[in-house]
Amino acid sequence: MLLIIATPFVFTAIDDGVTETATNSFANIPVGSGNATVTLSRAIYNNDVQSIIGVASSEDADAPAAFTFTSVSKALLVTGLAATGNRTLSVEFQIDSTKLPTSGGAIYATLIRWFWIFTIVGTIIGAIYSFFD
Repeated sequence: MLLIIATPFVFTAIDDGVTETATNSFANIPVGSGNATVTLSRAIYNNDVQSIIGVASSEDADAPAAFTFTSVSKALLVTGLAATGNRTLSVEFQIDSTKLPTSGGAIYATLIRWFWIFTIVGTIIGAIYSFFD
């Protein structure tokens, strides 16, 4: 039971082990319709907008949020910006770990997750076997 309760924490720890945090700043970003597109220096982890930790703006009227990410061009669409003025945007995001071999992070994370699941299943099977033995 404790293994099942710990699963979300273990999976978060696995993601933290195969990722690093990067920050890009963009100065003088003009805004037309409350949106701005910025090009990140690296692709985000799993090409998923959920890997964006936060977006900050120098304008107080802004409430910036990451909306979509295009993996080919590394373009991030930021919404929630005031319609006028130039601002500086800062984007903090997760990237694949530079300490692991290329695309190794995804492989390692998958293998460790499967190992964890098999540990839970094996423990359940062992408990059932011990109960009826």
